[in-house]
Amino acid sequence: GKLDPGEYDKGNEGKRLCHFVKHQHSQDSKISECNVLAARLYTTSSYKRFNVPLRKHEDDVPHPFKMTVYYLDEGLRAMRTIEAEEHPDKFS
Repeated sequence: GKLDPGEYDKGNEGKRLCHFVKHQHSQDSKISECNVLAARLYTTSSYKRFNVPLRKHEDDVPHPFKMTVYYLDEGLRAMRTIEAEEHPDKFS
């Protein structure tokens, strides 16, 4: 659904990047500060800047944030381990 401006980061007011890097899930999945930053950027209103170029499928045009997408992909793959460990019966 639609999020209002104050809902994008609800519950995380005042937190800095180091809070998310030190989060237990970040520690358990062994993701880097770059992975955390990429995930934080993606979970804001900036997600369109990631998705639009990815969905265009223009092979001859590099993604404008290719390293951020790289770190996002790497971090998401590592974070999947948390779900697998916490809910092995539901993970596939």
